[in-house]
Amino acid sequence: MTGDDSQRPRKIGKRLAVLAVVGLALLLGLEVAIRAFLPRHVFLDPHGDCYWVQRMATRAVEEDSSGLSNVRFDVDLGWIMRPGLVEGQERMNTRGVRSDREIPHARTPGVGRIVLVGDSFTFGLGVANDETWGAELERRLADTEVLNLGVNGYGTDQQFLYWKREGARYAPDVVLLGIYVPDFHRNTLSVRELPKPRFFVDTGELSLSPTPLATPREVLAQRYADCTSPLRLLDAFGAARRLLGGEPEEDLREKEELLSGILALFADSARAAGASPAIVVIPDRALRDYMLHDRIVSCIRTAGEAQEVPLLDLTDVLGAWDGEESAFDREHHHFTVTGHRLAGEAIHAFLLEAGLR
Repeated sequence: MTGDDSQRPRKIGKRLAVLAVVGLALLLGLEVAIRAFLPRHVFLDPHGDCYWVQRMATRAVEEDSSGLSNVRFDVDLGWIMRPGLVEGQERMNTRGVRSDREIPHARTPGVGRIVLVGDSFTFGLGVANDETWGAELERRLADTEVLNLGVNGYGTDQQFLYWKREGARYAPDVVLLGIYVPDFHRNTLSVRELPKPRFFVDTGELSLSPTPLATPREVLAQRYADCTSPLRLLDAFGAARRLLGGEPEEDLREKEELLSGILALFADSARAAGASPAIVVIPDRALRDYMLHDRIVSCIRTAGEAQEVPLLDLTDVLGAWDGEESAFDREHHHFTVTGHRLAGEAIHAFLLEAGLR
């Protein structure tokens, strides 16, 4: 063996050592940069509790409202719209209904009543009280009150529970459940903007998590450490894996079972209160390009058919709109005034066709 040959392994070893040091330095620099410029939740799965625990921590949560000015913490529902709220174009009455007037639980003789439950698309985030699809619907129905009990951020589980606690007290003729397609994922969360209740599937039956719920401060104290990874790069690799691999099939099956069970409870509760239940499916801004959109809508439709609940899917209604103004706002991604008008028109026609008005 020549002198050069005998030195070759040593030179290769030194080069590998240098490469390892450089690689480690790059990873360390990347870790430091991520910690400096990106919040903890950014790489976490938004369909999991830890993402929301970290977001709560980032907001420096206060126990009563968690820094969310338009809602307040509720020990049974997680949160409700703040009664008497006046914030920009959003106004609530003292009973938590989105309205400029007080509406008693007792019915006015000869006046019909429809209750709406849903999330921010039903509430009407970003538009005035008289511009929501609920207000549009009321204008089209003679001698009928439309009560908007939409609450920002609710999953279908909370929507059902709020209907049962508050909506049923209004003794409506019809209760419309507005299901925004991504609400499908919220039903497996026990934390979102604030702690929330959730159902669990137990031998084919649904059981509800215990209440009263822990306060935001208690949740952070109990869960923050478990939701904090020692390396942000591990979170980044996990995000890449989710992006490439999608959601596990077993998780989707659990969500489908939860949604079907919740809709069965909703239909039974509505009928027990003397109301006719109906479902309105509200698409994501990306419409059919939204991941799992068609599968989720199929699940909602199948569950509705099993309970004989009439259903309107707004996907095609809003997707076919080709007017100058978009149906969705580019900044907050909710309905524009045009989107609410289109939804209100379609829901009015749906109610007439279904014989609900």
